[in-house]
Amino acid sequence: MNESELLYFRPKTMIELEKLMKNYEGRYLFLTGGDYNTKGYQVEDVLIDLQDLSLDLIEEQDQLVEIGGLVPLDKLFKDDSIWADFREALSIEGGWNIRNGLSVDNFLRVANGRSPLLICLRALDIEVLVQPEIGLITLDDYLASEYNVRDYFIERIRLTKPKSVAYEQVARTPKDLPIVCVAVVQDLDGSVIVTVGGHEDLLGGLVITGDEPIDPKKIRELFDDTDDEWASGAYRQDVAEILFIRCLEKLGLR
Repeated sequence: MNESELLYFRPKTMIELEKLMKNYEGRYLFLTGGDYNTKGYQVEDVLIDLQDLSLDLIEEQDQLVEIGGLVPLDKLFKDDSIWADFREALSIEGGWNIRNGLSVDNFLRVANGRSPLLICLRALDIEVLVQPEIGLITLDDYLASEYNVRDYFIERIRLTKPKSVAYEQVARTPKDLPIVCVAVVQDLDGSVIVTVGGHEDLLGGLVITGDEPIDPKKIRELFDDTDDEWASGAYRQDVAEILFIRCLEKLGLR
């Protein structure tokens, strides 16, 4: 397949984008940064490159944060000191070239339960604005949906900045993908969201309201049936409880 055989467009405005989608309905595929590779495309495909639509911006208003779908991973979790743990988790997510080039949209298409960044994002209770015509859905709904394919794209993700965050993991080496990991976010209302990972199919979590006691042992049930070549489920349960306690101590919740 020669790249010149593919129809390629790069709209400058959302109005141009809408016209292209109307003209090529059923044929268009979106390019959203970081992985432009014509392998796998068909000659009848129409490629619409979204990089001129200002979808690579991060905007904050009060506690609301909106992150464009084409924002490179390396722009996430900057500046505010509360993000220190999540910045550390992001540093494990591939090399600098990957973090600097891969967009949020492309990352979320392929991330799984061994991704430190995905576990952190899930703990933030994110909403995802999916186009065309899907609207705002939760990140977990997006991960479980059919929308993470090339004829949809993430316009932006939205979150409310939390009070504090913590992340802990165990891996073969400090910069390796986790065998067990735990992310904990304390929201401004005092509620606590806990997400776990370390197994490709593991995307579990807990929500603990502000008036509810925090029992670290509750995390163990999220690691049922997680035996694989890296670790047993029993090992993961033991380690996850320890990591959860460490996170709670960081946040002053224990």
